[in-house]
Formats: sequence, C-alpha cells, structure tokens
Amino acid sequence: MTKVSVIMPVYNVEEYLEECLKSVINQTLKEIEIICVNDGSTDGSLHILNKFAELDKRIRIINKENTGYGHSVNCGIDEAQGEYIGLVETDDCIDTTMFEELYNMAVLKNVEVVKADSRYFVNRDGKRIYYESNIFHEEYRDLYNKVTNYHKDIRVFRSYVYTWAGIYKRCFLNENKIRHNESPGASYQDNGFWFQVNIHAEKMYFMDKAFYNLRRDNPNSSIYSKEKVFALCDEYDFIKNKVLEIHPEREKEILCIVFLYRLRSYIGTLARIDKKYRQIFYNKIQEDFNTAFEKGEIDCCQFDRSEWDFLFMVLNQNKVYSAEFSSLSEQVKNRLEKAKKIYIYGAGMWGKYVFEQLDKCFVSDKIAGFIVTKKQKENDYIKDIVVSELKKCDLDEKDLVILAVSDKAVSELVNNLNQIGFINYMLKNELM
Repeated sequence: MTKVSVIMPVYNVEEYLEECLKSVINQTLKEIEIICVNDGSTDGSLHILNKFAELDKRIRIINKENTGYGHSVNCGIDEAQGEYIGLVETDDCIDTTMFEELYNMAVLKNVEVVKADSRYFVNRDGKRIYYESNIFHEEYRDLYNKVTNYHKDIRVFRSYVYTWAGIYKRCFLNENKIRHNESPGASYQDNGFWFQVNIHAEKMYFMDKAFYNLRRDNPNSSIYSKEKVFALCDEYDFIKNKVLEIHPEREKEILCIVFLYRLRSYIGTLARIDKKYRQIFYNKIQEDFNTAFEKGEIDCCQFDRSEWDFLFMVLNQNKVYSAEFSSLSEQVKNRLEKAKKIYIYGAGMWGKYVFEQLDKCFVSDKIAGFIVTKKQKENDYIKDIVVSELKKCDLDEKDLVILAVSDKAVSELVNNLNQIGFINYMLKNELM
C-alpha cells in the first residue's frame, strides 16, 4: 500500500533538483510514490528526473507543457494513489524522517491534515545558514499537539501559510474538491489551497517539530517579479470566490476571515518583496482595503493591535511604510519621516540592532552612516555603510542621530553631541 504520494512540481530547477530528489528518495518511510510533474522545463531538469527514475521505480514523471505551478500540483493530486498526499517544492529539501513521522501521527490521531514547523535557509560565503520558522507565533503555541479545526478554534487561521511541511488525506481533498488555483504563471497559489483546507478540515493536527527546509536564496523567487507580486491580490480574489461557493450561508463571517488573512499576507509580502515594488504594492493595498471597508468585509475586532495600526496607517498614509513602522509612537514616526538623513551613533551590537529596526520600518535608505567617538581602523563599514568619527561628521540640523549603545553609555554620547551643539537625537529604546 502506498502510504504517501509525494508531489514534486518541476520547472527549470536543475541547480537544486538533485539535492531535493535525494532527500525524498532517502525517506525512512519507504511506502511512498514520487510524482514529478515536469512543467515544460527548458533546462536540464528532465534529464535529471529521467536519471533518478531509472534508479528508483517509485518515481513517476508527468511531462506537460508549461501551464504553471497550480496546474502542475493539481495534475499530481489527480494522479496520486497514496493514502495521504505531500508536496515538496524542488528547490527545497526535507529531513529523512519527515514523511514517516507525519504519516505515523496522521494515523495515530486519525486526522485529515498534519502540519509541522519548518526551517528556511540561505547560503552565505559558502556556508548554509538555517532559521527556524514556526507554524504559530508564541501566543498561539497552545494550538500545537492536539486535534482541532477552525470551528473549535478560529485561531487556526493564524497559522503560517504553506502547503509543504504537511500531508493531506487524499480522499479528503477529493471529496471536497480542494485544488490549487490554476492561473498561468501566477505565484502564491498555496494561499488558496491552504484556505480551502482550513475551511473544510474536521480534524487537523499541528506538530511543533521542523522537517522541511525552504530555500530563500533562489534568484527566480516571486519576490523579485513585479507581475508575481500582484498575483497575491488575484489569489485572494480566488479565495473570496471559493468561500462564497462553499459556504454562501456564512458569507459575512467567512469573508471577514478572508480579509483578515489578506491583510496578514499583504503585510508579510510588503516586507519581503523587492524594494523597488513596495510603493506600487502599497498603493494596491490601499485600494483593496478601501473597497473591503465599503463592502463591509472587515471585522476590526479580529485584528490584533499591530494589524489595526497598520490598517489605520494604510488608510491614512500614502507613502509606503511597514507594519513595524505603524506600531511606533506618533512622535517617533514623525521624527523619522522628517529626518533629512539618519545617523546611528554606535557601531557595535546595538548599532546593528538599530539598523535592522530601521530596515524593517522601510527607512534604512535614509541612513547616511554609523558614528563612533573614535575609530578602531581606517576603512570601516557596517552593512556597506561607512563608519565615521563624530568629529568628522558634518551633521545638519535636520539630520537625526539615534543613540545605539547600552543604557549606561548614553550620557557620554549625549555629552559628546552637546559639545558640538547637536540636539536632534533619540534613544534606541524608542524603536523597541
């Protein structure tokens, strides 16, 4: 009996495909089938697939014209024979025990869906660096390790959106006609699948253990494409239509949930897309939010404070800023907005922290330099930004200096600034 059908959509991933395939064929769960859907690749991906298929008879290859990610995954689901279905994107890789542990938990708990935590990784200076990525933020950790659904606890919609790092009972998907959006060339099609699963599932289980390793340094990622950025907006229109089709009698309640997650997805996308597309995407957010308010699709009681702050800012602020920026005090926001240039006084741990906070707030482009009282070496840079001694800085009265040192060292820096007659500064703590 095939316990898990592993669906692997393939499109021009020859650089990453071998590592991904090896991580799947080496699974400790042997009763799997591996369905590789080649979406009209024009590189060496098909050659790699054929080579592995000769070595492992569990691999089935579906060749088709390029019709996009959603159609590829749906073709795999239609062909699957396993009790459960899993998805592995072919520029990623997985731990060897992933499908065994997910399957065993699914059988033990008799559930339709099991989801687990994941990691994402980047390669820097020839070394792979991993970061943990949890399904739920800390305040929702009580949702782990128990059987639930959205009827019992609507907070399941607070889970991280992804289709990988989980398995789905095949009969559950088929009975509820759950499939991906098939808009050609689009991205973010896992959002619609995720929403349908959450709406329909009677028994879901979330594991607080990571098996899936998500690549975040693929230059072909959708975050670098203007067209694919707007695909997220289309995907949530698809979700909205699906909701009306599935539960017309609960339209208002579920549309409010759809908007809540549209908001959360927009916030996340705004933070990670290429900087040159942020303003036009922000303008689109404004348009969609205003429309949703007019149609009564927003229930503000569902938002947490940071989400409401962001929503309020978007409706009243035309220049692009982030959710992190919206949560700052009005005084701090005004000072950051009015600053001609920003200097970070402190080049150690706190200086780097302040830079990261400003970057999250989308104001790092105003940073003109790091300041120290005395330099340790002649040519010194942090984050490709020059480090200069205070006495050599030509500060304008419209510039803002942020003191980025330990609390006990603040008075010394204030005294140094006072000696040169500069008073427009703030403490790092005001960004926290």
